[in-house]
Amino acid sequence: MIKKENLFLKCIMSTIYENKRSLPEEPLTVVRHEIADGRAMCEVWFMTEGCAYDKEGGCTMCNYGKGHKVDEEMILARLKQSFQELPDSNYNLVINPSGSFLDEREVCSRLRLGIYELLDHVSFESLTVESRADVITEPLLRELRNRYPDKRVSVEIGVETLDAGLLRNSVNKGVFISDIEAAVEKVHSAGLRCVANIGLGLPFVSEKANMNIACQSVQKALKIGFDAVILFPYHIKPGTLLEVLYKAGRYQCVSLWALIEVLAMLPQECLPVVNISWYRNYYTDKTKILSSPCTCSECQEAILALLDKYKSEPCKDTLAALEHEICSCRNSWKDNLKGQADCIEYAMFERDYRFLARYFHMDTDLLEEALREVKESLYAVSE
Repeated sequence: MIKKENLFLKCIMSTIYENKRSLPEEPLTVVRHEIADGRAMCEVWFMTEGCAYDKEGGCTMCNYGKGHKVDEEMILARLKQSFQELPDSNYNLVINPSGSFLDEREVCSRLRLGIYELLDHVSFESLTVESRADVITEPLLRELRNRYPDKRVSVEIGVETLDAGLLRNSVNKGVFISDIEAAVEKVHSAGLRCVANIGLGLPFVSEKANMNIACQSVQKALKIGFDAVILFPYHIKPGTLLEVLYKAGRYQCVSLWALIEVLAMLPQECLPVVNISWYRNYYTDKTKILSSPCTCSECQEAILALLDKYKSEPCKDTLAALEHEICSCRNSWKDNLKGQADCIEYAMFERDYRFLARYFHMDTDLLEEALREVKESLYAVSE
């Protein structure tokens, strides 16, 4: 049976969190506009102390921000100003803190209800909030549904992968797949939509295997009841385990060709409910990203433009335009894949875990126990 927590990674991530640079005290809110699924999408971020799980030794790839405790009234005042920047109607509003909107350790009831009161005066078409699976509760979901009974309301869950071993030993997610399934059921029971965020670029796994795992995870997510999936290729952010591995030459971002290939591997009937995000670096502050998924300087802008079109209208036609793109860098990428494993390999975990143990001066017994559990997870049939 695969355990929920990877104590080896948890200890490392706790150290990384302690040394992580805090966010600047300003801005307290940020508004971002783009087109997704054929209509305008507006994302509003607001400052919190940050993801509660991150403080405990969180996910290996994630750094939404180590924030500051801010007075709720000040945040609400800034949000009121930010909401005035939004269109008059017909858009999807995504509102998120630095972690989980439905985690009361991060967004207290006073702040959450204050945000709902502000939203009562905002003319959005649909609303999306993001949350970890293990903090979603039925009372908060009912509260959200009852507040907006005539709106399409969605809860995005950071799933990353539906491979149980990788969820623990690569992502350090701290949840079981059964927790994710339970969260989907709760969301649907409340009459809300449920969206899965699936990652591409898991550490300790080859790019070729990452593509297969992401494809499988997207299909599993739809099978267990998610209404839609968003596929994310990982960027390398400061204050993450990916940064440590990247600077040691042990990790690099997947190519944007890998993202296109995963979409092409999916059954065509899935495409209208499989969208993409973060194939671009949306940050204006260049220090927030160390490296991003890319192709080459000759085709990069053309590929990004075509990915924008797919995001606006996910379907076989917009994917076909991407599949038909030709560049010498695509051929080089395919050649590089030929020498990679197409499945999870224990040897990659062992190599990088032993490096991390040396780098972070980890206890040898903890390392060996972690490696034993990794090996067991490769042969585990279920949780």
